[in-house]
Amino acid sequence: TQIFHPAFLPTGGIEVLDRSRSGRQTDSGEIFVIGTFGIPSDAKLTHRVIAAAQKIRQGGISVRLIIAGFGVRSYVRAHRKKLAGLDVQSFDGPTDLQLLRCMAEVDVAVQFRAQNLGETSGIVSLLLCLGKSRLVSAIGAFMEFGAAVETISNDASVEEVANCILDLYRNPVDKSDISEYVESHSA
Repeated sequence: TQIFHPAFLPTGGIEVLDRSRSGRQTDSGEIFVIGTFGIPSDAKLTHRVIAAAQKIRQGGISVRLIIAGFGVRSYVRAHRKKLAGLDVQSFDGPTDLQLLRCMAEVDVAVQFRAQNLGETSGIVSLLLCLGKSRLVSAIGAFMEFGAAVETISNDASVEEVANCILDLYRNPVDKSDISEYVESHSA
């Protein structure tokens, strides 16, 4: 049996969105915000997201990395060296509305999976409801999101991942593709 994860915002989501996108300016201008959500781990290739954010930062772009989900505090503590120099905001065990607020802050969300276990992603569905550009692994159920997401091979180099993230920032996924997916997969 194959079913989709419905795309809808949690109760109170609209109110949260009305207050989002604050704190993005610095003295030097706009910050490019990358986000990754869920339980950070090797299974979610979180280390590749961090490496790509570092690559972008090393290229002279002001970047902030948001990591939100369960176990984030421990992950960040264990990977301090990989995160050194990055502007990181971490949220451990956020409520649905806190998670939504974090998602609303990002320009590009990166949701990877190291292997296909057959499951889809509620996180990607929420990001679609927010109209966010998402970069996902080109495996399994992620492929069912079609043109509403950008996919990349797990074999891609860190530089290729960083370039793809930057390309999504400059050329977001077409809003009509996102809307079409959300409308046809709503609760």
